[in-house]
Amino acid sequence: MLRIIKALLWGLLILGIAAAAVVFTGNAPKLFALLTGPQHGWDLSKKAPDPDYAKAAFWAALPGQQSLALMVPEGVAASPGAARPSVFFVHPTGHLHGGDWNSPLDPNSRTEENTKWMMANQASVFSSCCDIY
Repeated sequence: MLRIIKALLWGLLILGIAAAAVVFTGNAPKLFALLTGPQHGWDLSKKAPDPDYAKAAFWAALPGQQSLALMVPEGVAASPGAARPSVFFVHPTGHLHGGDWNSPLDPNSRTEENTKWMMANQASVFSSCCDIY
C-alpha cells in the first residue's frame, strides 16, 4: 500500500512540474489551441459568412442599443456631457468549439453567450465614460 501511495505522489509531482513548465514558459495558449482547435488546416470554403455591419444585429454593442456592455457598478454614474468619446472594443474570441476555425454569428450559440459575458465583464469598464461599439 505504501508503495502505491509513493508512486502516486511521484506521479503527481512530475505532472505538477510538467504543468508548471507549460504555464511558465508561455506555452499554455499553444497547448490549449492544440488540444481544442480544429484538427485541419484553414479552408476558405468552410469560413463563416461575413457579418453585415450595416445591421445592428451584427454588433455586440452600439450606442443607443441595449447591451451588457452598458453595465456599471452600483454607485458609478455616467460622465456628464454630450461629447462622449467612442470606444471600438474588439473582444477576444468567444468561439471555443474546435470543429472549425471561425464561428457563424448565431444568437442561440455558445459563442454568443461567451460574447455577452465578455461585453459585461470587459467592455463595460468603458460604459460610464464612453460610447461603446
